[in-house]
Amino acid sequence: MSAADVARLNDQTRPEVLGSWSSSKYDAINNRCYVRIYQHTRRKSQYDYEVQQVYDAQVHELLAHAEIKDAKKSGTIWDQSYKGDRFPGGDAGWEAATTYMDELMADPRKE
Repeated sequence: MSAADVARLNDQTRPEVLGSWSSSKYDAINNRCYVRIYQHTRRKSQYDYEVQQVYDAQVHELLAHAEIKDAKKSGTIWDQSYKGDRFPGGDAGWEAATTYMDELMADPRKE
């Protein structure tokens, strides 16, 4: 393939970024830094894809993942210390994972 063909193919398949942000929180009591990443993209003539993830940056572990792909929600909590159901399916998984992320990343000074 020529360079022009590759460039055209890349332009056709590159997702459009509709929204993207990240935030971090340091927990001094547990000596942990948490990072939350959000991205919302759309592929041409296909579907929207929205994903949120929280990582423990100290040990490079994924703690939770929630996504909406083609209007279908799912989510998983990978944090082994989490006391609830870590692997509920569908909308319940998305709700559990996003609630977990919201609570983990909340600023304790604002409670």
